[in-house]
Amino acid sequence: MLKISSFPLVCVLGLTACSGVPLESYAPVVDTYSVDLSKYNRDIAECRLIAMQAEAASKQRCDAQLGRNILAGAVIGTVIGSAAGIGTPNRSDNAKKGAVFGALAGTADSTEDIKLGPRRIKDRCIANRGYDLLNNTL
Repeated sequence: MLKISSFPLVCVLGLTACSGVPLESYAPVVDTYSVDLSKYNRDIAECRLIAMQAEAASKQRCDAQLGRNILAGAVIGTVIGSAAGIGTPNRSDNAKKGAVFGALAGTADSTEDIKLGPRRIKDRCIANRGYDLLNNTL
């Protein structure tokens, strides 16, 4: 009988559970005691738009960098794999394996600093409009 460990499944579910609220529905925690809610709703919508534009620009930069990283990883992996196979009959196989491992290494996540992230931008935008933030993100 095949015994399957549940540990990897628990890890994956745990990581996906921490992914958080999408930017579209994220709102900073603001003290609304003496706030005009219609003005706040307009301000939060404008700040959301600014943050979403920043997120789109960041994604575009990351996607462009990812392509370059994959290509560089594949080239470097091919060279290393080929060099490791010098004098052996499977030099070509080593070069192919090196290319694959290099390309995978090139996909490593290089996310931008959280201080520049879209949620941070949204928090700062709403704070700059005079609202008292209760969450400690500034």
